[in-house]
Amino acid sequence: MVENSELARRIANEIAAQILSGEVESGAHLSTHDLATRFAVSRTPVRSALSALEAQGLVRQNRNRGYFVE
Repeated sequence: MVENSELARRIANEIAAQILSGEVESGAHLSTHDLATRFAVSRTPVRSALSALEAQGLVRQNRNRGYFVE
């Protein structure tokens, strides 16, 4: 489990950097499937990363629609 936590943290850091740099714009949809493919991981660490980013206020989750950049 520690390995998954570390992986989720690294993914969250990468996504956060892209959001803060403006590379990913406000309102953009963040697909767990696309992110998992991009990072070559399962969706589990991606979901954990997005949850952490939601707690930081960088993304929001819309029920049944996914995650969006704030």
